[in-house]
Amino acid sequence: FIVVMVKDMREQMRGAAYTALKEVDSDDVIPYFEDGLSDGSGPVRVLAVEGLGRSEAGRKSAKLRTAIEDQAGSVKARVVKALGKTGDPGVLPLVESATKDELSTVRIAAYGALIRLGKKESWTQLQQAAESLNPEDRADAIRTIAELNDQRGVPIMVESLNYKQPSVRGAAARGLGQLGRKEAREKI
Repeated sequence: FIVVMVKDMREQMRGAAYTALKEVDSDDVIPYFEDGLSDGSGPVRVLAVEGLGRSEAGRKSAKLRTAIEDQAGSVKARVVKALGKTGDPGVLPLVESATKDELSTVRIAAYGALIRLGKKESWTQLQQAAESLNPEDRADAIRTIAELNDQRGVPIMVESLNYKQPSVRGAAARGLGQLGRKEAREKI
């Protein structure tokens, strides 16, 4: 039933099918996710990338690596994040090139991926993004820091609890929770 739905004409049904496939703990679903990378819908392609990113074999997919050229920034950012989780130094050129992308969301994902790949000097750029005046960049960088479990971001998150934009305050509160910072509960 699920496999049939990945070819449904309705975007929401394809999205539901890929969401369901992400729950299957088997490398047998990798070809379906690879096919999903060519879907006409950006959100569906994001789900396909996330599906590939869930397993070691999926993260090694050559099609995943070529998806870094996707036209949708949300897809490119997810690809970069997945590549960062590979631990493979061979992906460094791809991730480093993403730090020059025109979209800040892709650059922020690249900084996080580089940190995962051992390039600790990328913290400076990630920290600058987390202190950005642009609320979307700020929230995105805070979420990336939380995903990395990087305690260096705690002061930025605590300060961001008072930021005027609710999405930034929410990202900061959630990030502090992810980092296990119980002492921040009162401020949250």
